[in-house]
Amino acid sequence: MTLQELGAASGLTIDQLAARAGVRPATVAKRDAGTLRANPVSRRRLADVLGLAPAALRDAPSAARRTRARTPSGSRRTPGWPPDTAPAGGRVTRRN
Repeated sequence: MTLQELGAASGLTIDQLAARAGVRPATVAKRDAGTLRANPVSRRRLADVLGLAPAALRDAPSAARRTRARTPSGSRRTPGWPPDTAPAGGRVTRRN
C-alpha cells in the first residue's frame, strides 16, 4: 500500500499525515511516486503516525508501485518500446 492509502485507512489526507509526521506533503507524495526515498527519521515519523513499524514502510510503498507499474502481460516495459528490431543502420535514436 502507498502512504496515501495507509493514511486514508487511518482517516488522514496526505497533508494531515505529513503535518502529524513533521514532514512536507511533497515528501509523502514523492515517496509514493517513487521519486524519493524517505530517510530513516522521516520513515520512523510516518510509521509512528500510522501505528506501524518503520520497517513496514521500507518495502510496502515500493511494492505497491511495482504492482501498479506492470502491464497486463506482466511485463514492466512500455508495449512497443524499445522496438524489437533496430532500424536500418542499427542505431536507435531518441528525439527530444
